[in-house]
Amino acid sequence: MKNIIKIAAIALIIAIGFTACDDDDNDPCDLGHDFNGIVSCTEYPATSVEVCTRCSEIGETRAAQIGDTGPGGGIIFYIADGEEERPLGFEVTSTTSAFETYTAHYLEAAPENAVGGTGTQTMMRWSTQDGSPYPNVAGTLITIGSGRNNTALIIAAEKAAHPANTFIYAALACDNYNTDSKDDWFLPSKDELNEFYKQKSYFGLTTGYFWSSSQAAGNFAWDRSFLYGAESYGGAHKNVPTNVRAIRAF
Repeated sequence: MKNIIKIAAIALIIAIGFTACDDDDNDPCDLGHDFNGIVSCTEYPATSVEVCTRCSEIGETRAAQIGDTGPGGGIIFYIADGEEERPLGFEVTSTTSAFETYTAHYLEAAPENAVGGTGTQTMMRWSTQDGSPYPNVAGTLITIGSGRNNTALIIAAEKAAHPANTFIYAALACDNYNTDSKDDWFLPSKDELNEFYKQKSYFGLTTGYFWSSSQAAGNFAWDRSFLYGAESYGGAHKNVPTNVRAIRAF
């Protein structure tokens, strides 16, 4: 009987400990999310970090989930956590000097479309040029983890071909995009855009075409309809004004 009472008392103490750290708007401790082991306090001042860390030590934080706010202020739409046949992380490969290759576990997308064109448009061309021939961007891939490198390749090719052109094309608009916390945004690859499309309800998107950073051929690049879900057959012409959404990998 005494053992039962002791067990009940311990259970009560644990329950109280967890209750004190509930993810509640009225609680001084906002648990935030555990991004690869880093506790993020997103809605409370830095003085709350100690409390949040205490909560994490008793196992109260949870891993980030699709639909959560990411560290860049976007919305997480893809997780590589090793569960349910998903990979455990993915490589963000670099073939340029723009950044170094790293391993990521999440993709987040900006909460709004990028702005480009002449500086105020939310629909823009894939290229600086409004007609062919367009710069051929060698080396772009369609895979998850390739969007950031694709973006760097596009920018390098466009600058080399048309250094004086000031038109803000899709990849450059994403590279220009930044938030208070992060500036490593890029135009998603074909497969990354597909994952973004799957979670479009988190962004309130029901229509429109969006560019990817994957070139389909010299004059064409891959895009996707957010109304029908279809990709343009063989890609869309690079001078077609199309929506652009920046993403980042972490």
